[in-house]
Amino acid sequence: MTPIGPSDPVEITAAETYALRQRVLRNNQAAAHLQWDGDNDPGTFHLGIRDGSGSIVAVSTWLSGPSATQIRGMATDPALIGGGLGSRLLTAGIERCRSSGSTVVWANARVTAISFYERAGFTVVGAEFETPDTGLPHKVVRLTLGRDVDRFPSVAPGTL
Repeated sequence: MTPIGPSDPVEITAAETYALRQRVLRNNQAAAHLQWDGDNDPGTFHLGIRDGSGSIVAVSTWLSGPSATQIRGMATDPALIGGGLGSRLLTAGIERCRSSGSTVVWANARVTAISFYERAGFTVVGAEFETPDTGLPHKVVRLTLGRDVDRFPSVAPGTL
């Protein structure tokens, strides 16, 4: 029998993001640091990708404001990095932001992930800084959205 590959991105709960947040984004910190401000706000959504067995192997958290949305965190199972799962989450999240009226998507991106965001059309804004939660270098990245997907081919579905 052929194993089933990863699912399409689907909405998940904040709690379903915790295992990957802990392992990938917080270097196995105590569980108390895994629930983030805004996780349960009405405008926040969480996306995940499940593997063939149903385990969540990639997650993202999006905090929506009146016109801008922050990508609060993205994580992929380390064994699956480079397989396109993060790009699939990013594309799905951007499309949801665009359809809900957001005009900007931004993130505090780890310096090691800057090229990932740049390939998706994001630009770096400002100087490098360290976050208190991780102590790792970050930069703000920003993407201006339009309603016309053809104006932003780098974020059109299936192009990341």
